[in-house]
Amino acid sequence: MAQDPSGSLLGVTDLTVGNFYEQVGGDNHFLVEFYAPWCGWCKKLVPTWTELGQVAHNANTNVKIGKFDAVQEGGQTITGPLGVKGFPTIMLFKANNKDPIKFDKARTTESFVSFVAEHTGVDMKTGAQSEATPETIATPTTGQVVKLNPNNFDAVVMDPTKDVFVKFFAPWCGHCVRMAPAWEDLAKQETSVVIAELDASEHSSVGGRFGVRGFPTLKFFSKHDKSGGMQYKGARDLESMKAYIAQSASRS
Repeated sequence: MAQDPSGSLLGVTDLTVGNFYEQVGGDNHFLVEFYAPWCGWCKKLVPTWTELGQVAHNANTNVKIGKFDAVQEGGQTITGPLGVKGFPTIMLFKANNKDPIKFDKARTTESFVSFVAEHTGVDMKTGAQSEATPETIATPTTGQVVKLNPNNFDAVVMDPTKDVFVKFFAPWCGHCVRMAPAWEDLAKQETSVVIAELDASEHSSVGGRFGVRGFPTLKFFSKHDKSGGMQYKGARDLESMKAYIAQSASRS
């Protein structure tokens, strides 16, 4: 018989609108399931989530397991900015970081344990700590587009010594595909400015931070003002974007 995902589970923290960011983004890593009580796949996940909670409870590490009823009153204030669009959605929030990493592998206990170890260095079963698999962090390479993700975004874009021009895109977006060659050429020719891009359909929480509503969205982050980026609304051809950079960089 299918189980109710909203029930209390040993070792699993029930997250609410009121306590979500009191728990998540602090000193602990949090693997969170966003669910709906009526969702069949969520019900099927209950035994696995129960086992995972027990693993975390027994190992007593700084990896915590949580679940969030996405259809509770006010739930969209949490799920909307995070880009939760279906159930269950599983996300890992690393310690002291509120930008999640989305889980997209098989929903088995072993897969979850491996995923957590890969990104945090913590073996949930033994409690052993090792180095997490290095993410693509950025030393921007002259002449190349820097590929951004939640783990390197701030290191690149918020660098106070660099002007950074960011393309927020989606792989399925036709306009994004058409402008890709111009963006690559821009990186080759504008070596004084970091040219970067983020797949905001995959990393929607990062796009949400900067009000990204459609694709492509282009924002210029001056070295002197990293508050939210200046949105570029001009033509997406090489010469137009070069002219914009020359104008914007001169203000920096």
